[in-house]
This record gives sequence, C-alpha cells and structure tokens, in this order.
Amino acid sequence: MERINLADDLSFSRIVYGMWRLGDDADTSPAHVQAKIEACLEQGITTMDQADIYGGYEAEEILGNAFRAAPHLKDKVEIVTKCNIVAPVGRHAAARVKYYDTGAAHITQSVEDSLRLMQIERIDMLLMHRQDPLMDHDETGAALDGLVASGKVRQVGVSNFRPWDMDLLQSAMNTRLSINQIEISVLENVAFTNGDIAYLQQHRIPPMAWSPHRHHDAPRCRRTACRPRDLVRDLHRGHWRRGAITGITGPAPPQQTRNFRRLPAAGFHLLFAEIHRSGCRIGSCGKAYR
Repeated sequence: MERINLADDLSFSRIVYGMWRLGDDADTSPAHVQAKIEACLEQGITTMDQADIYGGYEAEEILGNAFRAAPHLKDKVEIVTKCNIVAPVGRHAAARVKYYDTGAAHITQSVEDSLRLMQIERIDMLLMHRQDPLMDHDETGAALDGLVASGKVRQVGVSNFRPWDMDLLQSAMNTRLSINQIEISVLENVAFTNGDIAYLQQHRIPPMAWSPHRHHDAPRCRRTACRPRDLVRDLHRGHWRRGAITGITGPAPPQQTRNFRRLPAAGFHLLFAEIHRSGCRIGSCGKAYR
C-alpha cells in the first residue's frame, strides 16, 4: 500500500477506511469492528477516518470499544477525526437547532471527548468539519495551535472549506493546515473547476475527497443513461493526476472489506488509479466523510 507523507512524523495509507456508517451495521460489537480493522490492515490500509458526529455521536465510542478489547490495534493505525458540528442528537440532544461551533471551548472539549471515547492518547489529524460563518479565526487558530502544542493532536486540517476560508484560518495559525476534505465524485466534480483543487495543488495540500462513488445517486445516473465505469474512468484520469489518496468507507463486514482485492472486476481500479494521481484521499459508500 502506497503511503502519503503529511509531515515528518505522519503519513497516511493511500486508501483510508471511513467510519461514518460504522454504527449502521447490525453488529457493532468490539469483535466485529476489530475484524473490520484487521481486514484493512491485511491490505495496508492503516488510516481510519472518524468524526464526533458520526453515528449520532456514537461511532467514536464504537471504535473505542474495539480498541479497549484489542489495544494492540491502536499502534497500527492513524486516527483522523473532526469536530464543530452541533446537532440536536446524542450528547447535544438539548440543542434547539443544528449549528457550527468553532469556539476554543467547544474544540477543546470535543478533543477531550474524542480521546476518551476512542481510548487513544493522541489524535493524528483533527479537522474542522464545516466552515463556520461566525468563526473567530484568531480564537479557532489559537485553539488548534494549542492542541498541537499540548501533544493531544499531531496535525490539523479542515473539511468542506473554500480557499478563502482556509486562508483566513491559516492566517491566525502557526501550525500548517495539512489537508482539506471535500466532496469529489463522478457526479460532484465542481472542485476541479471552482478553484478548490487548484488552490490545494498550489499550496501542496492533499485533498481528502468524501463520497466519491455517490451510491445514493445511482438512480440519477441511471436516469441520465450514463455508464458509471466510463464516468469513473474519464473523471479520475484527471483526478489522480493531482495527487489523491483513496479511501473506502461504510459498515461493510470483513468479507466485503476484503473485496478491495476484487475491485478491478467492478471497475473501481480506475477510480483508485486515477484519483491517486491527484493527491486526494477518497471515501465511498454513500455519504461518507460528511
């Protein structure tokens, strides 16, 4: 498995296992989750993508239960997680509306919660999940710098940020923003023309693309009489030329996870081969990496 260097002390596997749907599985037992992780490790997939909101704020704890049962796995993986979405479910059930909180207190508490729930000592990559229109970039930047200095977070990045949002936050930080996680797929390819990919290339920042297969849009693809294999091929011929990283997500049982080896038969080798050249980390299985 090819690896992508993000810092002197951090690299990710080219393929990333996203855990947005980890709690959707009928079996969320530690043994079953452990089997999924081990199936990934067998193929060199070592990077796990989480977020505090995944599974209604429960997915991190599901992963943590597996780490508690098999603590040796923690030394074999890299953990990405995200924060700043407050939705009226789970631990934030009392919230009246969904909103984004990029205040220092919320970010710091979210990191403490993530460390506790996932049973880990450090987060390898912390992302601001969504751009907050009311963000105080000085406060947010100082909070992120402080978390890196404390050793609780190794690297930081953003998700769903536009170039000007990244510039604003970066202007208030000493730590470099390492990645931006954005939606890229055969049906959602505006990032190639709206300046997002060009900006990331210019600044040598690898994009992490979420929901590249857009399974939830399969009916739309059928209605337009398109051939998914051809779309994947044509889009990702340009996609991977920009240095991408590829990820697989979803509640798939271990036997399906091992089907990574058989992806060429489904045409997905084109997806991986082309996105690889564009520097993106790609997630799949519906609305992964939200």
